[in-house]
Amino acid sequence: MKVVEYLPLYGLIRNCDRIITFNELTVPVKDLFTNYPELELEASQIDQLDTFDCSSLQNVLQQIHVSDEIITSCLKNLLENYINEGGSTEHWVRQTFRSVDNYNTNLRSIIESYLANMSYFVSYPSPVQSHKKPATHPVSKIVATTQPVYDNLLDAFNSAVEYNRVMAILHEKGYCTINGTWKDYTSAWMAVQTKIIKCLIMQGYCKKTIFSPSEIQTICMNTFKTDKISRSTITHNHATLHDYSNIFKKIK
Repeated sequence: MKVVEYLPLYGLIRNCDRIITFNELTVPVKDLFTNYPELELEASQIDQLDTFDCSSLQNVLQQIHVSDEIITSCLKNLLENYINEGGSTEHWVRQTFRSVDNYNTNLRSIIESYLANMSYFVSYPSPVQSHKKPATHPVSKIVATTQPVYDNLLDAFNSAVEYNRVMAILHEKGYCTINGTWKDYTSAWMAVQTKIIKCLIMQGYCKKTIFSPSEIQTICMNTFKTDKISRSTITHNHATLHDYSNIFKKIK
């Protein structure tokens, strides 16, 4: 990967004075992006830049007076810049969740609350889109009432902490990859993930006690990146807590 192809999550390292080394060349990180865009980054250097990027965010947030409005505004601007540069909202949120333990309790609760509002992130428009006027004709109202309330599993969960814990266990048990992509697209596995989502609801991890087939279908597609699951597969696969007791016992 060349320097010009590297996309930092927060972009704050573009003004960073910390040093990075290429063989005999030693340069401040901020000069790297301006003066050496064609340099090839090795894996160790990418890890180093990732560390600098995350620590830059921590330094900025810990110097700000703890305020919902200020912290939220800062995170919102960083996410918007990342999206505008071609980054993925889902990736930004997932990676930012991994850094929250490095903050004090008050700051962490603000950040987690903001990140947990996944419906906001997923639907967050670009500056160009934000000027579009919403459709007001009757058809749009009908469509809106049939859309799922929750578009992904994180949005449906009671808390971001519980979501991260559950996803870590599912990954450890081999149900999905670390980024949530389902490992097997056969109909049998689609039935399994439908059951798991229903079990999570039954265990009280989710904000609602019942999800519609449309919600379950959308959660499977957005969180686990599956093909569209048939309504009959969702409706006729009944889950019992005994099926996944080994997972929930470890989570609890």
